[in-house]
Amino acid sequence: MALAQTSMFSTKLKLDTPLPIMLANNNFLKWTDSNSDKCLPVFVSLKTDPKGFIIYWRDWNKISDFLEISCIRDVKTGKYASVPKDGNSKEVLFAGKSTGSIQDRTMSIYYGSDFCSIQIINFVSVAENAVDIIKSWSNFLFKCITNQRMHNLSPWENLIKLRSCLLYGRGVMDNKSHEFKLPVKTLVSALVSNGKSSESERNNVTAALHSLGLPSGKNDLIDEKNFSIEKFFRLIVTLTSTRDIDTIFLNYATKSKQYLNVEKFEQFLNKEQRDPSLNELLFPFYSAQKTTELINKFEIDDSFRKKKKLSTEGLLRYLMDFENEIIEPKKYELQEHEMNQPLSHYFINSSHNTYLTGHQLTGKSDAEMYRQVLLSGCRCIELDCHEDDSSDEPIITHGRTLCTKIFFYEAINAINESAFKTSPYPVLLSFENYCGKRMQEKMVKYLKEILGDKLLIDPLPEYPLKPGVALPTPEDLKYKVLVKFRKKPSEKLQTNVNRSGNGQGLVRSNVEQNNEKSVTVINGELNQEIELPRMESVASNSDSSDSEKEDALYKKPVGVYLSSISESSGNQEVPINEMAQLVNYLQPATFRSFEIAQRKNRCYEMFSFVETTAFNLHKEKSSEFINYNKRQFSRIYPKGTRISSDNFIPQLFWNVGCQMVSLNFQTLDIGMQLNLGKFEYNNRCGYLLKPEIMRRMDLNRYFDPLTENPIDGIVASTLSIKVISGIFLNHVRTEEKKIGHVVTVEMYGLPADSVRGQKAHRVKLLSSKYFSVIYSDPIGYSFKKILMPELALLKITVFDEQNKQIGQRVLPVVGLKPGYRFISLKNESNQQLLMSSLFVHIKLGDYIPEEYEEFASALVNPISFVSKLTKDEIVKNLTDDANEDFIQTTRL
Repeated sequence: MALAQTSMFSTKLKLDTPLPIMLANNNFLKWTDSNSDKCLPVFVSLKTDPKGFIIYWRDWNKISDFLEISCIRDVKTGKYASVPKDGNSKEVLFAGKSTGSIQDRTMSIYYGSDFCSIQIINFVSVAENAVDIIKSWSNFLFKCITNQRMHNLSPWENLIKLRSCLLYGRGVMDNKSHEFKLPVKTLVSALVSNGKSSESERNNVTAALHSLGLPSGKNDLIDEKNFSIEKFFRLIVTLTSTRDIDTIFLNYATKSKQYLNVEKFEQFLNKEQRDPSLNELLFPFYSAQKTTELINKFEIDDSFRKKKKLSTEGLLRYLMDFENEIIEPKKYELQEHEMNQPLSHYFINSSHNTYLTGHQLTGKSDAEMYRQVLLSGCRCIELDCHEDDSSDEPIITHGRTLCTKIFFYEAINAINESAFKTSPYPVLLSFENYCGKRMQEKMVKYLKEILGDKLLIDPLPEYPLKPGVALPTPEDLKYKVLVKFRKKPSEKLQTNVNRSGNGQGLVRSNVEQNNEKSVTVINGELNQEIELPRMESVASNSDSSDSEKEDALYKKPVGVYLSSISESSGNQEVPINEMAQLVNYLQPATFRSFEIAQRKNRCYEMFSFVETTAFNLHKEKSSEFINYNKRQFSRIYPKGTRISSDNFIPQLFWNVGCQMVSLNFQTLDIGMQLNLGKFEYNNRCGYLLKPEIMRRMDLNRYFDPLTENPIDGIVASTLSIKVISGIFLNHVRTEEKKIGHVVTVEMYGLPADSVRGQKAHRVKLLSSKYFSVIYSDPIGYSFKKILMPELALLKITVFDEQNKQIGQRVLPVVGLKPGYRFISLKNESNQQLLMSSLFVHIKLGDYIPEEYEEFASALVNPISFVSKLTKDEIVKNLTDDANEDFIQTTRL
C-alpha cells in the first residue's frame, strides 16, 4: 500500500520569488473600500519581504502595517479594480505625473478569513510607469495566491514568515541606515501569554535573548542583521520543551551521546520516515551519501556538520522543512493526466444557494459570493431566479423569505469575471427558475452577451445527446460554462427534436414495459426515441419548487402531448422558451428508479435529490446508486429545515459516488471543512477523480459501501497516529486559559471506516510552556481497518477549555506520509494559521486480518521470526516438514 508515492523528496511546487521592483520602495496612494462614500487616500511605501510571504507598507508618519499574502483571495486591476465613489478623492488619485486611467493604475486586494467577510484595500501607483508597476505587482500576487505551496508552508517557512511579520510589519525603520529594527517589547509580547504567569515568562524571554547575545532591555531595538532566522530559531528552541525530540534521540542516538551519526540518522530515516510498502528498486532506501547530504543541509552547528553529526536542533530543523510535509506534495499538483475521463467520473466541488451570506430566511444576498466561491475552486453554483416588478429585471434571491436580492446580470458579471481565474475546468450553473417567458428571455440575453463564447450552447460533435454516449471530459470542456435548467416536458421533446433535425415528419407512439410513454420521430434517416411524461403521478426529487407544477403535468394523459406534437408537425413550431435551448449535458429529470435510468442510458440526464431522499436511497439501494453515478450526474442539496444554513456531512454521499454534493459555503462547519480539505488536492481545480471501482462499468461487480468486509480489488489500510506536542496554539488564548486543551482525531469514510463524534480519539494536555504544549497520548490510536483509503479523510481538531476550535486540518488518507511529522493547522476556511502546528507520529500499512498477522510478520522478517522460536518449536516445524515430504514421496 504505497500511500505516499515516493520515499525521496521531489516536487514541482516551488515558491514564487519576488521581483526586484517589489523589494524596492514603491510609492502608492492607499485607500480602503467602505460603506462610506468618502475615502481618504494616504501616501505609502509598499514592499514585500525577501521571501515573498507578506506585503507591508509605511506611511509618511512611519506607521507600518502588513498583510499575509496567503490571506489574499483575489487581486484585481484594470476594469475590475475599485474606484472611489467620492469625486474629490478621484481628483487626488489622478494627481501626479502618472499616465493611464485610474483603474489601470489601481491594484485592488481582496482578503478575509472567510467567504463572507471580505475586505478590500487599494493601492494606486503614482509613478510615471504606473501601469507597468501595477501589472507586475498584480501578476505576482495572484500567482502567489494560486500556488498551493503558499497555502501549505512548512513550519520552517512559517517561522521565516513570523520573523517577517514582526520585523517588517511591527518593526521601526532607522532613518539613517534605512534598516528595520525590532523592538524587544514587541518580540516579547508575541511570545508570552496574557495570564498570571506572563511576567515570569517575560523575564525568561529576556534572559534567553541575553544568552544569545541579543539586546534584551525593555526599550532596546534588535538590528535586522543580528536578528537572523537562525538566531530566531535558536530563541524558539531555547524557550520550548524538546521532550518530543528527546524521545527520538533516546531511541536512535548512541548512549550518552546528544547527536545522531550518519549510521543512526540513516536508520531513523529508513525505519520511521519511509513508507515500508514502497518498492525497494523503484524507491530505494536512504543511503549514507543521501543521509550525509541531509546533515550538511540541515545541521545548524558548524562543528557538528564538519563531523557529520546531527544535533537535536539539526533534527528539529530537518523535521520542520517542507521535505517532511505531512502530505506527499505531488497530491497538491494538477493531475492533468486524470482529466480526460467523463464528467460523471469526478467529485465536483459544489455550492448551494451560492448568493447567500447567511441565514436561509433573513440572509443577505451578495454577488461577491459568486466570485469568492469560484475563486476557492467551486465548479457548480446555484442561481435562484425570480421576477422583480419594481425593476422589471430578473433577480436572484431566496423566494418567499426576507432575504435581500441581487440583479441577475450582477451575478452573471461576477461569474464571468471569476469563473476561470483559478481553474480552467467547466463551471456548471444550476438554475432554479421562477420567472415567466419575458424574464427568461432577458436571462438568455444576459447569459449570451456577458459570457459570450464561454457559454456552451450546442453539444460537442464527439459527444451527441444520444443514449449510450458518455459525457465529455473536463479537458474537452475547458473554459466552458454549462447550464442546468429544468425543462417542461414539451420543451425537452422539442429541444431534442431540434438538435436531431427540423422536427418535421411522422410520429409513432410506443408503450414501454415500465408504463412510460415515448415517441419515435422519423425524418429520413432520423430514428430517435424521445421520452414523454408518464401517465401516473411520480414523486419528484427536484431541487426546484416548480416540481409541484411538473407533477401536475405528469398527471396529464399522454394523448395531450401527442396531439400537440401532431398539430405542430407541419410548418408551425411548438413555442419553446430560449433557456431550454441552452441546456445540453445537464438535463434535469424526475427520478423514478435506477433501473429505468440504466435502461434508458441517457448520460446527459441527471437527478437532484434532497439530502433525506438521497440518504434513504443510500440505505436501501447503495450499490445501484453507485452504478448510476458511474454514468450520470446526481446533485445532493440540503433539506429545507436547515434554515441556519448549516451543512450535512458530505462524506455520506461521496461514499456512493455522488458528484455534486452541494453545501452552504457561508457556514464553515464540519461539513464545509471536510469539503475544503478534500478538494485541496489536484491544485484546487474543483474536480477529483473518483476511485476506480466507482467509475468503471466493465468491472461487472457491485461495490457495497455499507460492507464491513474487505472489498474485492481494494487493499485495505491501517493507520496509527500518536499526538506528541503542539506549538503556537495560543492565538485564541484569553486571560488564565490553557491552550490546546484537547485534540480530537477523527476518521471520515465508509461507515465501517468512520470514527467520529463521541467515538473520536481525544488527547488531553499534559503540560505547557510558553507557546508549546506536550500531550498525554502514550499509546496513540490505531485505525486498524480502512476498507476504502481513497475515500477516507483524517480530521484533527484542537480545542481550548471552552470547546472553541483553535485550529483544524483535514488530510486525505491517500497521500499521507509516515513518520514524525508536523501538521500545520488551518482555520475553518482552510487558511493556514501562522506557526500553529501539531507534532505527531504516524504509521501506515496494509490491513492484515488477525489470524494472518503472525504469518505476515514472518514473511516480512523471517530471521526475527525464527530467532523468537524455542528449540522445541524449531524441531517440531522441521519434523512436520520432513513428515510431509515423506508422505508426498510415498504417494508418488
